[in-house]
Amino acid sequence: MTSGILLALSLLAPPVPVAAPAGSAEGADGASPRTCAPELFRIGRSKNANEVVYAARTAGGGQLDRDGPLRAEWHMLAEDGHREGLNFIENLFAYGFSVEPAPGGDGYLVVLVAKKDRPVHLAMRWGCPAALVTIAGREALLHRIFVRTATEGLFPKVAWADLDGVDPATGERIQERIFPGADGAPTGYGGAKGHLP
Repeated sequence: MTSGILLALSLLAPPVPVAAPAGSAEGADGASPRTCAPELFRIGRSKNANEVVYAARTAGGGQLDRDGPLRAEWHMLAEDGHREGLNFIENLFAYGFSVEPAPGGDGYLVVLVAKKDRPVHLAMRWGCPAALVTIAGREALLHRIFVRTATEGLFPKVAWADLDGVDPATGERIQERIFPGADGAPTGYGGAKGHLP
């Protein structure tokens, strides 16, 4: 049953822009003729089917919004699918992020509270917003982070987390599993000592 739910959730992942093959119909800027989905990636947990979805915010001309190029909200899939904003604690310790302009003016660097040691490069690629991150030592378009938690004491702790994405040039799926560090805290996940609300 759990694998069926996870498969269903994986099908909800956003379409990923992949470099168009040589000779295909592209615009002058290298963009394929497509409608861009605002969703970039999501964070799911083993606790329930609810997920935090990260979406691009665009301004006039389809460019990323300078005042806030990224937003995050809960998709309450374990309930009726309604959406909710993140609360203060979630923003501060688990699912929030900071944004700063990327060097050279190519988009933004997004640092997730849940994974501070691996910034996400938010930029326009192929005419669509894209979230690029290193997965298993390779550049990838980030689709999903899935966090397996284990209940110990008052707060759940991170047992492991999977990063899931695709190679932007080939469309090949890239995955990496990250385990907690030797000090009991995961390598960047979930705030202090691996706690995840």
